[in-house]
Formats: sequence, C-alpha cells, structure tokens
Amino acid sequence: MTTKDKAGHYAAWSASVFHTLAADVNPPPVPSTPITSTLFGSMRIEWDGLGSAGEVMPDDFARAEIHVSLVSGFTPTDITYWNHFTGKAATAYSDIDYGVTVFVKFVSVDISGNRSNPSAQASGTARQVVNADVFDGAVGSSKLADLAVVRAKIADLAVNNAKISDLAVGKLVTGTLTADLVLGANVATALSGARVGINAQGFYAYNAASLQTVGINNDGSAFFLGEVATAASGSRFVFNPGGTNPTELRVFPNTGTANYTRIKAGTVTDGLGGEHSILSILGDRYANDIGEPYLEMYGTQGTLGWGDTAQTAGFHLARVLVDRYGPRLYGSVIELNCLDKTVITPDNRVKVTFQGGGSMQLRSGINNIAEQFIEGSNNGILFFGGGMAVKNKSETTDVAFYCSTLYQTSSVQSKTKIRAIDDALIAKFDNAPSTLWKYVAEETELGAAAPWHVGPIAEDMPAELLGSGPGGAVYVSIDGKLGIAWEVLRRTRTQTRAQITQLRSDVTVLQQEVQALKRTPA
Repeated sequence: MTTKDKAGHYAAWSASVFHTLAADVNPPPVPSTPITSTLFGSMRIEWDGLGSAGEVMPDDFARAEIHVSLVSGFTPTDITYWNHFTGKAATAYSDIDYGVTVFVKFVSVDISGNRSNPSAQASGTARQVVNADVFDGAVGSSKLADLAVVRAKIADLAVNNAKISDLAVGKLVTGTLTADLVLGANVATALSGARVGINAQGFYAYNAASLQTVGINNDGSAFFLGEVATAASGSRFVFNPGGTNPTELRVFPNTGTANYTRIKAGTVTDGLGGEHSILSILGDRYANDIGEPYLEMYGTQGTLGWGDTAQTAGFHLARVLVDRYGPRLYGSVIELNCLDKTVITPDNRVKVTFQGGGSMQLRSGINNIAEQFIEGSNNGILFFGGGMAVKNKSETTDVAFYCSTLYQTSSVQSKTKIRAIDDALIAKFDNAPSTLWKYVAEETELGAAAPWHVGPIAEDMPAELLGSGPGGAVYVSIDGKLGIAWEVLRRTRTQTRAQITQLRSDVTVLQQEVQALKRTPA
C-alpha cells in the first residue's frame, strides 16, 4: 500500500502482507427437484437454477450434472451421468422407449470440484408421435418424397437401438461406413456388476461385486487390483502375484512357477517364508533397532559379487558370501576403508562381537580350515576371550596380550596388595641370569640366520613371574621382571643414599678431628 498527496507525490510502499486462503471444502447447495414433461418421442428436463430450499447458487457454482437411470432410487455415478446445466435451462432427453419410465436427479458441483448430495428424484416418459388411428406402416416409403426427412427434423439421439434392430443394416460394403470421432459421456458393457467402459476420465473395469479393479486415467496414472505380469510364462516380472500380495515383486528367470526371486516390503512381523527372497521394512525384528531401515534376505547362502567374474578353484575372485556362519570376503586385496583408515564404524573402530563366547583369527597361508591354525601352514593373530596372541608359522611360539595387561589402570583402586617384595624373591631373581639363546622354531625355519635373543629362561625364573598363554605355553611376565628390577633399583638407590649420608657424616667428624689436631701445640 502507498499514499499520494495532492501534488502527485507518492509515499514509499508499505511492508507486504501475505495471506493464504483456506481450501474450499464446502459443496454447493443441493439442486432443486428436476422438472420433467412429456414430448413427442422424448422427455423434457428442466432446472430452475435454484437450490432445494429455493436459494441462489453461490458464486463458485460451476454446473449441475444431469443423471438418468431406469432404476428408481439410483445413486448418481459416472455411468448415470448424461449432461449438465450451467444455470437455469431445459433440454430434451430422447434416448427413451415409449412406455418406459426414466428417473432423473441433479448433482451440483463448484469450481473446486466439491459435489453436493443428489437432488430429489423426478421421472418422465416419452409420448408417441402418432395416435392409434395411424396404424403401423400407414405411411409407406412411397408416400415420402425424396429427402423429405431431413436432419433438422430428427432430434438428437431420437433414432436409438430400440428402433434399429441389431445387424439390420446389411447393404453396407467395405469402406462405406467409417467413424472418425465418437462423442459420448460413457460407453460401458453394463450399468452395474462386472463391466468395462470408457468415460471422460479414462478406461475402467469393475468386478461382479462392483469393486473397481482397473483404472487407466487421462492424466497418465493407472492402477490394477489383480496380478500384473510382463508375460504369461517364461522369463517375466510378476507384480502382486495371485492378486493377494500387493507389496511383492517376483522375477522368473525361465519357465516355471517355483524358481523365482522375490522382493517384498513389509513390517516387523512379516516374513518371507522362502529362499531367494529379499524383504525391506522400516524397523527390524530386534527391539533395539525399531525404526531403522532393515533389509532381510533368505536362502541357504547368498553371494554379492562384482568386478572380474573369472573363477579360481570354484570361487569368484572378488565377492562377499553370506551364509549361516556369517559374512566372508574373498579377493586378492580386502580392505575396509573409511576416511583412509582401516575401519568400518564412524568412530574409527573395527568391532567384532561374539554371543556366547568364541574366537576370531587373522591368518596367512593357503589352508582353508577356518576353525584352527595348521602347523607349518599359517601364522597370524588369534583373538580369544580376554586377549590376543601372535603366533608364528610353526605355532610353537606366540606372544600373548591380555586385556587386563593392556588396558587395566594402575590406580590403587584397581589392585589388591598382596605383600612387599622380600629378599627371598629378589634372591630368586638373582639366580636367573640372562643368557644368549635362539628359538627352536626360528632355527627350524631360518637355520643359521635365526636371530639371537637375550634374557632369562622361564624355568629359571620364580613362579610368581611366569604366565600361561594359549595352549598352555609358558612365558615370562615382562611387567613382573620390570617390577623386580624397579624394586632392586629402588633398594639400591636407598642404600646408596644412606651410605652417602653416612660417608658425609664421617667426613665431617674427620675434618673436625683434623682441625683439633692443628690447634694442639706440638
């Protein structure tokens, strides 16, 4: 909004204000009862343009639909629709036989498509053109001049099926009768029950229960209530198989009904009930995951493969195999990458969880027995309850790491103090000298090139400083050795400090005695 003064000057525009009108959901008034009267060979239908209570139609009124039927008390539908009025008007309905009663109702529609309830019902019949004094056949063709009956004398639809018998036109030859355009409100095989038809909206089909089963609309949309297949047999897609599975798609690779793959959407309570199936739902079967997208696949085993399809020893070079034992990865190089790190979780961790115990192995070698290390064939890392061990090729040497050793805090709250390290334990430590030695497994594997090692032998060490690894292998506790060395060093430092203190005291006394001797006369 702006303002203008007498001199023609305009003020600045005000701020804009937006308002969204509410959607119109109110139907127009129910139309008044149709007015019918008898005409020669037809029936007159008239509307006064008002509502059933005599009210004027609102500004958003669009039309009053005319519905006709041979059944009293009928419900207006697309099939009963015949024509419409846009205001007060009258028209002639001629698709009627003598002596047959036709029932008429109006339905008002506004520009938003809101429809009123049907009007009260009216009825009417057609009157014969001649009375009984003019008997059938009284006016013969010889009494009619050529072209005496012109188009202007025949009302629309006045000559109907009742006046022309089926196949009565027998003099037409090929090419004589053509139809470039057929206009009509509805073409159907029946008025109710099982039927197919075409109307202004598109093509439709109903079953015997008057339930619509097919709809192909002029806006390009379509629906099918029953099964839809791309072929009757052989390789094909089948949507809604049997007409009872609307969320399922089946893919048949060849002729038959048993060998197929299905893709289905469902809920947390749905199951596939067969192999070669994929189920996609929102929220899976486990309470902790409700609300998450979930993909479920059934089968003895399933394979996800990509890349080179060449096979070696019966296996694809690159593939992921999932069976009842869990997922397996095959390939010359297998990496789990996220942000250039070998991880599979957002917090940069590889997480493996076993329910009810179990172990995991990272092995090298060619042996395919997954349950154990094979002596002479494998080396790698074995994960077990509470820790891990690094094993050599001959499986005779390992380095064990325990979770309690690696991750337990050194705080006093996490420990139980047994006793102080006494001289007897240190004496045992003194009796375990370090020697040069080689591992037998490394000599077997490397011969003379096997490296030398320096340290004590387990059998020479106190039992308190020994541990037992996987398979009962004995090892020397590194933290135990460090603890003894720490105590020896601590005692040595304490003794040394005491000796130095005593030595300083002795030196002081000696200095005092020397000074005293110097002051004494000779």
